[in-house]
Amino acid sequence: MKYLNTATPVQFDRRETLFTMIDLSGSMYTDDIEPSRIDAAINANKEIIKVKKRSYPDDKIGIISFQASAKLLLSPKCSKDIDDLNVIVNDTGLEGGTDFTAPLELAYNYFTGKVVNPGNSPIKKLLSLIFFEQDNNVVTSRNNDNTTKRIILLTDGEHLGKSNPVYIAEKLKEIGVTIDCIGIGGSPEDVDEELLKQIASRNPDGSIRYCFIGDQENLIRKYSSLAHHLRVV
Repeated sequence: MKYLNTATPVQFDRRETLFTMIDLSGSMYTDDIEPSRIDAAINANKEIIKVKKRSYPDDKIGIISFQASAKLLLSPKCSKDIDDLNVIVNDTGLEGGTDFTAPLELAYNYFTGKVVNPGNSPIKKLLSLIFFEQDNNVVTSRNNDNTTKRIILLTDGEHLGKSNPVYIAEKLKEIGVTIDCIGIGGSPEDVDEELLKQIASRNPDGSIRYCFIGDQENLIRKYSSLAHHLRVV
């Protein structure tokens, strides 16, 4: 049975490719979550890598940072081969507000080998060069495997970009990608929960894969649970 716009049930022996997306806008350095929102996010991502290394060492994890634009900090690689996350996250070179569409487009590009509506944008043309390999005039995707595909998008703010992130989220769901959205901060009013719920996937029982978390302990616990393979609800 196929669930439209839902988290796809998977077999436990299938490998996963997981993109974890970290909001690095200026507000992430607020300390209402101790020691700070960004430190809590990094520690939660360290936890998911630790659990993957222990239980699913061949699962691949990629890391995308985003502000007004997005950057692929780590192309998906086996969790057992990921080292210092602090160094990876600090190497961003991004600035500006918060755009949810940008990191989702990067993930879509990786999973499909396609650029969404590239037009004449030099940035999207560059992305097509990053994620495609040219061989004997045949363009092929670098990620043409049969792994389960997942995304975790973490943010402490609202979408300030011009394009609608729900569109690219739906495109991702159509190709079988499961999206978890997590809002963090002092209170749920800090984030656009309505939009994040639209971006997030639904489980077969109708529940939405979105939650708000206001402290580091529960954020780490959430990431630890998300490290495990999807189960049928």
